[in-house]
Amino acid sequence: MKKVFLMSIALVALNASSSALAADMPIKAPIVRAAPYSWSGFYIGGHVGYAWGDFDFRDPYIKLNQPVLSLPGLILGVPLERSFDGSSFLGGVQGGVNAQFGSVVVGAEADVSWMNVHGSFRSTSSQFGGLITTSEGVSAKLDWLATLRARLGWAFDSFLVYGTGGVAFGGVDAAGDITLTTTIPIPGGTLALATSDHRTHVGWTAGAGIEGMITSNLSAKLEYLYTDLGWLKHEGPVAVGGTLAALIPPGLSIAGGGDFKVVVQTIKLGINYRFGAPVMARY
Repeated sequence: MKKVFLMSIALVALNASSSALAADMPIKAPIVRAAPYSWSGFYIGGHVGYAWGDFDFRDPYIKLNQPVLSLPGLILGVPLERSFDGSSFLGGVQGGVNAQFGSVVVGAEADVSWMNVHGSFRSTSSQFGGLITTSEGVSAKLDWLATLRARLGWAFDSFLVYGTGGVAFGGVDAAGDITLTTTIPIPGGTLALATSDHRTHVGWTAGAGIEGMITSNLSAKLEYLYTDLGWLKHEGPVAVGGTLAALIPPGLSIAGGGDFKVVVQTIKLGINYRFGAPVMARY
């Protein structure tokens, strides 16, 4: 009986000691880990970059309108072609939305960039042994470019590689001029014709990019786009100058124009702010 009593006392003491030791041990806090990055949601941002473009010009013409002289819309054209190029820095804004399904990310983005891609071509030629000299020039400038594109990418956690394509719009200023100089005594002098016009070209664009998360709300991207704005006819009123301008019949209106094509390539570095950060998860 005495042995049983002593064993009971020992067990009670051992249990009390174990409880006190457990009470003194620190409680292990749950590990907090960030949830995998989510590319879903809306975003807005800005970008800077560089643009370089090729301009093509063809089939210039002059349209004469003088009812009294039986010139109602007479068109005088020349089968002429010119090509030139230009480049410029750019800056702009963008916004879009993504939806992520596993590692696949689909989305849509709209952007607009302002730039000054300007190019020109000028040539001079002489005819009839130098009795007549012509100097003709043509120029074009792309001053803004907007796109509306779909995006399809593959996410590697905080990085996204994507392809993109859609419709593009560009504001193009175009101008042309020609100056005729003659040394023939009657009549001698110069006749200068110049015209300009602004049009919005519509075409297509395609490219690719890579984007990475900087924080849960900010991401940075590097993107390349190839844009073809197609052919479009530009036409405007002709300003007449030179010493031979007085020979133009009264009431004669002159318009001039031709077809322009613009192809531009851009590379952009952008920053996006994303609405809705990923929720932190406990494990």
